[in-house]
Amino acid sequence: GPFGYARVVQPILDQHCIRCHAPKKKAKMDLTGASHKGFSRSYWSLCGDVKFNGGGTNPANAKKALVPRFGARNRVQITPPGGAYGARGSRLYKLLEAKHAKVTLSPEELRRIAAWIDLNVVFYGTNDVAEQAAQLRGEEIAMPEVQ
Repeated sequence: GPFGYARVVQPILDQHCIRCHAPKKKAKMDLTGASHKGFSRSYWSLCGDVKFNGGGTNPANAKKALVPRFGARNRVQITPPGGAYGARGSRLYKLLEAKHAKVTLSPEELRRIAAWIDLNVVFYGTNDVAEQAAQLRGEEIAMPEVQ
């Protein structure tokens, strides 16, 4: 099926991160899968730190962001050399690789996080509202008939 953040990324956060990164825990960032403003609290926590829309896709924002990304969708993007974007440029990925808070992700879990980042931190794999609701619940949906 198409990519779905709640199915691919959230289980990793649930297993390794929410013991510290949940409401009423010592860490301020909420990495739970609770629905929030059409996405999840974890998605907003990881991606809501810097705005990339409009002129926001720039090296300064990429360096500041936990997960750098391109603000525009459905247009050709040129990734500048040097690894500022994608998993290579992600502070989140570097934290996870360095075993933040003594958390050790498996190679498969690291690949899933890297794939999500390299997919420009997509949340939904569909534009259909009903299918988005299913994905938000962590359900798998069918691939579209026309791509």
